[in-house]
Amino acid sequence: MDNIQRQDRVHVTNDIVTLKKAYTVRCGYYEDEFVKYMISNETTLNEKDKEPTPAMISRGLYIRNFIFDDIVWRFLEETKGQGQIVSLGAGFDTRYFRLKASKSFRGLYLEVDLPKVVLVKLALIESNPNLKSFINDKQLEVNNNEKGPFLKSSDYFLIGLDLKNVSELTSVLLECGFTLTKPTLLISEFVLPFLEQECSSNVIQWSAETFPNAIFVSYDPIYPESSCMKAILSFIEKFGAPFKGCHYCPTPEDHIRRYTKLGWEKATTIDFLYIFYNVISEEERARIRNLSLFDSFEAFYLCSCSYIISYAFKGDMIKLLKSLKPSHVQYGSDREILACQTFSAKQASLVKLKSTDPSLIGRFAQLSVYVKERSEFLIYGGSDISGLFSNVLLLCTVNSEDDKPFVSLQVEECDTSGISPGPLKHGSLLMLSDDAFVLFGGLNKSEQAKSDVFLLKEKFKLFEWNRQETSKSPQPRWRHSANILKNTEEVDVMLVFGGRDSNGQPLGDCHILDLNNMNWKECKLLGNYPKPCHSHSTAVWRNTILMYGGILSDEKPTHKLYQATLKETSEVVFKELKTTPLLPAKCSSSSLVQGDRLILVGGAVWYPTEPDIIIVDLTDLKASFIQLQLPRESYLAVGTSCGLLSDKKRLSENDPNTLNIISVGGGCDFSFDVNDEICFSPPVLIKLKI
Repeated sequence: MDNIQRQDRVHVTNDIVTLKKAYTVRCGYYEDEFVKYMISNETTLNEKDKEPTPAMISRGLYIRNFIFDDIVWRFLEETKGQGQIVSLGAGFDTRYFRLKASKSFRGLYLEVDLPKVVLVKLALIESNPNLKSFINDKQLEVNNNEKGPFLKSSDYFLIGLDLKNVSELTSVLLECGFTLTKPTLLISEFVLPFLEQECSSNVIQWSAETFPNAIFVSYDPIYPESSCMKAILSFIEKFGAPFKGCHYCPTPEDHIRRYTKLGWEKATTIDFLYIFYNVISEEERARIRNLSLFDSFEAFYLCSCSYIISYAFKGDMIKLLKSLKPSHVQYGSDREILACQTFSAKQASLVKLKSTDPSLIGRFAQLSVYVKERSEFLIYGGSDISGLFSNVLLLCTVNSEDDKPFVSLQVEECDTSGISPGPLKHGSLLMLSDDAFVLFGGLNKSEQAKSDVFLLKEKFKLFEWNRQETSKSPQPRWRHSANILKNTEEVDVMLVFGGRDSNGQPLGDCHILDLNNMNWKECKLLGNYPKPCHSHSTAVWRNTILMYGGILSDEKPTHKLYQATLKETSEVVFKELKTTPLLPAKCSSSSLVQGDRLILVGGAVWYPTEPDIIIVDLTDLKASFIQLQLPRESYLAVGTSCGLLSDKKRLSENDPNTLNIISVGGGCDFSFDVNDEICFSPPVLIKLKI
């Protein structure tokens, strides 16, 4: 790729980020009165920013702005506002103008980017008095000569220079009045990943050799083999500007070693997840939560632990290291638990299944039920491949051939009659009998939680919906759990716990629905019962409910496992089950019970080496973790529909000690744009030795 073509593609990514920043600011995530002046082409901001930015991206931009502002203010406080700042690959960043508007900056500020990006930014500054007024006109010099475009004033400098030639920057700094021995902050805000390894290493080494008293701060992706980063890499590559530097520094420890090897005295890292939940105050997080109905928790956890801020220090600036909290060293009990485990890869293997219609099976947050005797999944609603809510009912039949280790999936859209529940996601679909099912709750496409109950009856592969009239319906909810138990009179009841209300707040109540007379009762909770939560996982064992994980009111996942028992007087007694070792904090797992074993498949956890499968022996509460050797595009992470293959369809090659788990649908909402596709898990067969 020639240099001009590379600059064009980098320019495109810069424009995209600027537009997303503008929308994020308009939504109230943070303040930046200048970003609206940085829209680089003829279309006005009011026309372009009507297209919304996904809330997960807005959160990411907010965290990015927060942490860079944080280190800038720490640096300025240390230097009494007179430090030097060098922004490498600045793009259309507005931090200089914000600092000048705050009247807290009296130092020197230099921005460097590709010549084409700088030319556009120069034109934007020149044409807008709201930007130009902050630059000292008496000493203003703007030019575009053979060395590239530049702007020079008394304290602000904008230079067009390819970082491949970073050594040329030394003379530029001296010409601009920089004193190399003075405290200097170098900012590399998502630049190094786009450079080749040798080039980015040269930038880091040049910075260390040029400034004896400095801080280098960089924003970088990590864990390139994770499901999240693979999705991100695929999205970035659409614009022809791929991450070239992600694979040779895949972990936080690799980044630390790199900086110290290239001349920096001290280095540390902190990831975005730690910043949001441990650096940003609870009051501020609550403000962010109230800006929109957030529904990308799983993707947010996985993505946020895949981005880090790297800090490197030299000389007098090492003193600022003490005020930082490096997240790679310790991330609370959950990361300590997982860090000490040895994952087994020998107990399980995975095979992708062929399906008759892969496009239909792609669903996220779908409602599903598995009919073991027929090896069939019934799947309703969810988000389809384009992210739109669905009201399609699917029948997925698992087929196996005699004497052959082969399984396939037949997927067909069902014919339905009656009034359907409409497009839904995050609801419950349960089996009453071989030909009858019950649906409860969910979130509709208008972002309204529902409390409706529907019966779905099947006759010769034809399905009929019937909405039920119920008494004393519970509060509408979604991301809840629902299970069918027998009460003391051997009557089928549906027990519902937790979930989110229409405002997104977690619920902690419990209700039972008598499926004979359709009467609801609120249950009294006894014992050591869970805090309000949603996105937990449940399964029935010996007519009790096992409940694992979920997301609490502070948006943090929990590691707790409970057993709930329904009593005669509509009381539910909870007991916390403490496993050895403790389970990791997770949400959106799929739960299966086989004999006295609880099998937890997938789920989202804020640690990059999360176990794909957890097995809990319910007789002694010993847990084992299994890491599958699978291509990460399988996305077992979130909300997959799972079932145990019926003994009638046991594969000929398997012995009685092998469980065959079918996983269908689910995935993760890695939506980086409003029109971006959700990443789905392909149907797979997991062969699990027990």
